[in-house]
Amino acid sequence: MNYKTRVLSLLGMLILSPFSWADCVADITAAEAQDFFDKGRKLQDRGQDAVALNSYVRAQGYVCDAGGNPVLRQALERAAMLGKKNGALAEQKKHWFDESISHYGAFQWYEKSGYFAKADHALVQALKLDPANRQLSATAQEHFRHRSMDYFGRNSTDLINVTEPYQMSQPHFEYVAALPAENIRLLLQQQSELVPKQYLEELTALSDAQDDLRSTDLVGQMRLQQQAKAFSDKWFDKGLEASEKSFYLAHEWTRQMLDYAKAEQLKQQITAEQLKLADWFSRDYAQSHEVLRVALSFYLQADRADLVQKVRVQAVASGDKAMAAHHYQRASQFYNLAEQDEKMDLAEQKLAEQREQLSQLMAGQSQQQIDAMKALANDPEKLQAMQQNALKLQKELEQKQQQQQQKFGEETDTLAEELGIN
Repeated sequence: MNYKTRVLSLLGMLILSPFSWADCVADITAAEAQDFFDKGRKLQDRGQDAVALNSYVRAQGYVCDAGGNPVLRQALERAAMLGKKNGALAEQKKHWFDESISHYGAFQWYEKSGYFAKADHALVQALKLDPANRQLSATAQEHFRHRSMDYFGRNSTDLINVTEPYQMSQPHFEYVAALPAENIRLLLQQQSELVPKQYLEELTALSDAQDDLRSTDLVGQMRLQQQAKAFSDKWFDKGLEASEKSFYLAHEWTRQMLDYAKAEQLKQQITAEQLKLADWFSRDYAQSHEVLRVALSFYLQADRADLVQKVRVQAVASGDKAMAAHHYQRASQFYNLAEQDEKMDLAEQKLAEQREQLSQLMAGQSQQQIDAMKALANDPEKLQAMQQNALKLQKELEQKQQQQQQKFGEETDTLAEELGIN
């Protein structure tokens, strides 16, 4: 048998075979459709409208059996009745969107029952109440994309014939499509409010005060704790973390945009704002590891290797300076930014030794005294009353510390020279 004969034979087998490429693909059988419809009626009689509606929707599935779906029309009509009634009630309460079956919003009632224009309206109203809700916006983007497709009208003919004519509202579509760009605009606009100069100045001053504080200055430590709490309370909704989150959200909003060219343009605008802020941070606040960390993060996100290297050089210099001043924790933080593991290990080693030294100096105090001092941190009145006793204790501790400091400093200088820290 030659090649041509074999091909013709195979084609003949396919034609005569009971299998057909046009075989019906059903959602359910006629019996299943009837069962879903009957369940819906029972649930409706018991006042369980939401569950009944879902059962009627399932009863509307496509059936391949001869005669088609025996309950299609009835299921459509009952679903329409339930959806219209309960949708109107939810609309009166301005309960526009809620996926919980026990508390369906107007959108869910109208959408499931085929009142598509009313569903669109409810969804837009929900967005107007909460325009920064990314999850709701994503639902709306997909919803109206689906609505705009030619197949939507074809696939919804049965529902529309029972409920009401439908044509997508262009203003609704435009509002939803514009929402991501508008949220990005607002997020970028608020950046100057999230990290004002005063915030950065106070953050830097607080960090400097922590470094300059002697480990035996008990009164100073308690005062610093109060200052840190006051700073946190003052700037609770602003600051570096709020700025980072705002940029993150801006980038996330670009994922929802239907206009890909516009999305790319806004991504570039977001990156430009990040670079602008990072330049300011690295220029004026490089002495703060918290601020420099954010500048480095922004440069990394922008894929600016040249500026990343510049910040890491700054971090090394600041780390060396902190090391020379015996500010080991700050030094470790800067070396971490610079990815200088060896220097960071040294700083952490010296920090551990410094803490051990302080522990030994404090060993003579009773646990009762330590607990009392901790309690004073949030009690300004008692703190003032105890200042004199704390100052006396501080002097005693400093005298002991001075006896060990000279030897401790010499060891640090030797190790620093070995690693090239001057």
